[in-house]
Amino acid sequence: MTNLLPDPRPLRRGVTRRTALWHAAALAAMAPVAARAQAAEWTARTVRLVVPYPPGSGPDALAREIAEQANQQGGRVFVVENKPGANGILGTEIVARAAGDGATLLLLDPLALIANPYVYKSVPYNWRRDLRPVTALADVDLFLFSSAKRPFASLQDVVAFARANPGTLNFGTTGNASVEHLSLERLKAHAGVSVERIPYGGGMPQLVPALLAGELDLVVFGPLPFVGHVRQGTVRALAVGSARRSAVFPNVPTLAEAGFPPDLFVGTTFTLFAPGSASDRLVGEVSTLVSGIVGSDRFRNKFAERGLSARAEPADAVARKLEASDARLGPMIKAMNLTLV
Repeated sequence: MTNLLPDPRPLRRGVTRRTALWHAAALAAMAPVAARAQAAEWTARTVRLVVPYPPGSGPDALAREIAEQANQQGGRVFVVENKPGANGILGTEIVARAAGDGATLLLLDPLALIANPYVYKSVPYNWRRDLRPVTALADVDLFLFSSAKRPFASLQDVVAFARANPGTLNFGTTGNASVEHLSLERLKAHAGVSVERIPYGGGMPQLVPALLAGELDLVVFGPLPFVGHVRQGTVRALAVGSARRSAVFPNVPTLAEAGFPPDLFVGTTFTLFAPGSASDRLVGEVSTLVSGIVGSDRFRNKFAERGLSARAEPADAVARKLEASDARLGPMIKAMNLTLV
């Protein structure tokens, strides 16, 4: 949260008495402002819920269910606003620059916050300063999918083929240092194989048809865009990166069951953020409302069928995990040398 008070550290030697008096007066004048900022309530009656992903995506579905249930409770009107692009930067900037009055919120995979400063030469916000976690919303079960035009029935088949035919397989991603990109890079490194990456700037609307057509061989992603295709046999689900099998595809083994490290895929947890200037009280009010929705049977059951494990988590716990993820994944992303303009 932005510090509203002048720097309280001791004045440097040589500072004039006039400056010292100004410093003391400024402290006295600004203290009530800081107190008011901390006490700010959630007064906004219309709330923009910014989603930096396209309509129909997993996070979009989460946002729309939250908005629907919040609107049914009355008192506020939630409006979902899709702002995809630049690995989440376009939508995130809107919220980072917004007032901290609760009128603008962000639903995002925090990995984008971690990755973008390593990937882009310039990011128009500082996530530690300009955003505040409100609550976790849902963990995503990540699957390895293959085109049915390839003869793979298991993850072991993929690795065996890649070792025997280096450089002939490819995988698709929706962005640099995205969960699917990092997960497949970790798989490549663990298995010691060479697989070409093909980025799709248009996201899932381009990636799914490419996998169906056989232009792509592999992708790591949540199940939502592929459920129908797997059931029709046009896409195969080979492994899931969760501790237990998913209710979406109960016949698909976990990474551990397939003989691979269970944490090989980079986990993702969609999270709600507020602008960095939001007060503790406001964050608490938003968290109370949204956590109640996320904890409802209706919400959990709806998204369990889509491979999303709904769970609320306090803001301070989310912040600690975000810092831990940055320490763990930051060096890996930096080593990938993905810097863009």
